[in-house]
Amino acid sequence: MKTLIKILGAIFFVIIFGIIMMFIFQICPPEGPWIMPPWCSKSKESVNFNREVDNNSLVDDNNSISQKNEIKEETQKDEVLKDKIKEETQKDEVLKDKTQEEKKIENDFPGITRANFQKGVVFGAMKWSKDEKRYIQKGIDALNEFNVGWIAIVPEWFVFPDQNGTEIKPFYESMGKFPNSSNWITPTLSDDELIGIIKKAKQKGIKVVLKPQIDPIDFGVKSGSSRGSLHPSDWDLWFSNYKKFILHYAQLASQEGVKMLIIGTELDTAVREMPQATLKWNNLIKEIRKVYSGSLTYSASCYGECWSPRQVGFWNNLDYIGFEPYFSLTHKNNPSVEEMKTAFDEKLNKYAKALFNRYHKPVIITEANVYSYDGVNQHPIDPPGANALPDSKEQADYYEALFRSIQDKEWIEGIYWWAWYLKSTDSHASYLNDLYDPFVRKPAGEVLKKWY
Repeated sequence: MKTLIKILGAIFFVIIFGIIMMFIFQICPPEGPWIMPPWCSKSKESVNFNREVDNNSLVDDNNSISQKNEIKEETQKDEVLKDKIKEETQKDEVLKDKTQEEKKIENDFPGITRANFQKGVVFGAMKWSKDEKRYIQKGIDALNEFNVGWIAIVPEWFVFPDQNGTEIKPFYESMGKFPNSSNWITPTLSDDELIGIIKKAKQKGIKVVLKPQIDPIDFGVKSGSSRGSLHPSDWDLWFSNYKKFILHYAQLASQEGVKMLIIGTELDTAVREMPQATLKWNNLIKEIRKVYSGSLTYSASCYGECWSPRQVGFWNNLDYIGFEPYFSLTHKNNPSVEEMKTAFDEKLNKYAKALFNRYHKPVIITEANVYSYDGVNQHPIDPPGANALPDSKEQADYYEALFRSIQDKEWIEGIYWWAWYLKSTDSHASYLNDLYDPFVRKPAGEVLKKWY
């Protein structure tokens, strides 16, 4: 019994001593089912707290790193955006400068500045269908936008029954179905309609030229039938009827204050083959001058070797030499503007200036025309073939080249572009793939506007 008491006392002593030593040195026993000393609970909380702090710190550090990365990334994005904005701003500035420069060039571009130069177009051409006539007012209103100062109007009568006929008369819409389905020509513009156009133009400050024309009624239907190839069975009867035709419009021109009258257009056989042609034409000019006091000219087409203008024997009695430059310019597609200008210079000097030097009469380009297909400069008056490709640029370059050529030729006093088609002024009209000669809504129209 004493031994047991001694053993229990020793164990108790060891426990007490151990507790005292654990207390002194803040030693904690391993976690177990027993009660932990008070200092160990505190220590555990402290450890847990420290762990939590460490974990939070780690999270905070990670968050901080993530935030820093995000900030860095956003900063980089901002820098990229700033660079992009700067680049776009620079582009805008360049574009603005370029636009201002182009406007300055356009504003400073003198165009043709010669006093009284006739900046003209052929208004309506030979297209006077109901559909076209709906755009007369719109066309008149648009002339000033293109800086057009003169218009030539083409009322047309017809030779019946064909190119060998002697009868020359109008065919108005009111007379029934028009006996020509080619769409190249349309019924005659009535006198009231013609006078209305003249008055509308004059109200806009536009000067008017009358260009009365005749065509065989089967023009465009029968191959070879044209005003230049007339062979009437009786030339005297034909010319008597032609005299009535042109005097009718001479009187109307006088009545309406028209500035110039073109007494004939491309009547090659009537100038060259009609018996006593020069005498008859000179007598006709005298009769015209009795009823009309404005300027007179005749419109001769120059193509190939340009023989037609040289065979006119009555230039002396007219005020202008009317010249149509329809000669070939080059032998290739898409020549440069300079190449075409060089060709114009050479041929205008050879053919038109030669007439000016001989007759001492200024030249008016009564018609200038070119289609808009690839290679058209080689044959500007020829309609496009089946395999023709649209080329509005070559058309525009042709315009530019001719304007550059006539700019310093003071003996040329005007030009009339064929043609101001009335329907082309429709805001819905599109000519992007057009092969023909309208210039409004094409680059050629902008060239004309610039030079006028």
